[in-house]
Amino acid sequence: MATRVLSTRMAIGGESEYKRALTEINSTLKTLRSELALVDSQYRANDKSIEALTAKANVLARTLDTQRAKLQQIQAGLKNAQAAQSSWAAKVDEARSKLTAAEAEMEKYRAGTGAAGKSQEELARQLKAYQTELEQAQAGQQAAARGVNEWQQRLNYAKRDLADTSAALSRVREELEGVGRSAQQSKVDQLTSQLEDADAALDTTGAKLDSVRSKLERNWDAKQFDQAQELAQQAITQTEAKAELLRQKLAAMEELGTEKTSAEYQRLEKQLVETEAAAEQAHKQLQSINQIRLDHLNKGLDEAARRLSTAGNALTAGLTVTLFGADARRPAAAGRRRRGVRQFLQ
Repeated sequence: MATRVLSTRMAIGGESEYKRALTEINSTLKTLRSELALVDSQYRANDKSIEALTAKANVLARTLDTQRAKLQQIQAGLKNAQAAQSSWAAKVDEARSKLTAAEAEMEKYRAGTGAAGKSQEELARQLKAYQTELEQAQAGQQAAARGVNEWQQRLNYAKRDLADTSAALSRVREELEGVGRSAQQSKVDQLTSQLEDADAALDTTGAKLDSVRSKLERNWDAKQFDQAQELAQQAITQTEAKAELLRQKLAAMEELGTEKTSAEYQRLEKQLVETEAAAEQAHKQLQSINQIRLDHLNKGLDEAARRLSTAGNALTAGLTVTLFGADARRPAAAGRRRRGVRQFLQ
């Protein structure tokens, strides 16, 4: 008797749909593998940079999601194959029971103890039909079993691939975190250095401004005023820049994981408040320097007014004397004229 062979597609309903969906997922995974290879190629010279690790983590994360979808698809395919295997097992049992009953009936017929009504040919045809049914059920059961094994193998490989990708992604993320932490620490160190430079620059600017302002307050000089004004504006710019550096350092420390309750963090917060207050004071200082110029102008106007008043007083006094002298000379001249007339008449 020839052994019947049945394909898994025929033995397992819906097998083709599950495999088709799996083929599409595998195609996506193939594309993702090519993307990962491209990332490795692009960043070969700098594979531990933040950019390289970020790009690699992105591809691995998408690969992991796709592999999870593949795992679910395989689990569904396996469940479907197992259900078909159970169904075929039940058909085998049913066909075997029918065949056993038919064989027993044939034996009774041959022994002459069987019930009347069926001929030997009918019993033989029945035996053959049940035998065929059993063979078909067994073939279906075997095909379903092969399908179950195939899906189980796919599931095992999918779990392995998923674990490998998950581990790879974890390693890349750890590396990325380490590089990011190192870069963030470098940023904090750089900001610390910039703050030291900012303090030195402010000290220099402040000392120059105090010196120029002191001279300006003692003796007005237009050039010194311009210099003082420029230094005051420079102090404002430098103080505001220092405040911004402090804000950036606080943010960098937070990203680095520094607790806000730590002594260093609170020290910087206090320094930021003081620097912001210093910036306001620098604006007031610029206003006070401008006031020096206004005071000088007002003083000049007062002096000009005083001189003008003095000159006016002197002019008024001179006119008064002149007019008084003219009035005093008028009677004498009149007397001389009268005497001259009398002498002419005589």
